[in-house]
Amino acid sequence: MEQVSRARILVVEDDAAVGRFIIRVLEAAGYEAVLASESEAAASAVRERAVDLVVSDIVLGTRDGHDVAEELRAIQPEVKIVFMSGYGASRYGSLPDDPVLPKPIDAAQLVARIEQELTD
Repeated sequence: MEQVSRARILVVEDDAAVGRFIIRVLEAAGYEAVLASESEAAASAVRERAVDLVVSDIVLGTRDGHDVAEELRAIQPEVKIVFMSGYGASRYGSLPDDPVLPKPIDAAQLVARIEQELTD
């Protein structure tokens, strides 16, 4: 599978340490990665410049990642979403095809899922 390098990925994560880890993993894999710690920053990032994919936590403080995904899809309807969750009983993505990665995040699994989503 050929990597889609320099794809722009938005990471929506309210835990700063987790967000920094994911950004480092994505940049090491050749992606352009942008971090937003809350929904307003995520929407601003997508309005400023389209993204190829969003990696979003499902539980974002007082917000639900599914709601944030709907907001982002209202701005950029075709954007692909990969959810993350530390809760085993979380529901799946807002669309049936939206995958959910378990936390703690496995770097290789994250990159593999992103590459799969970007090449599908």
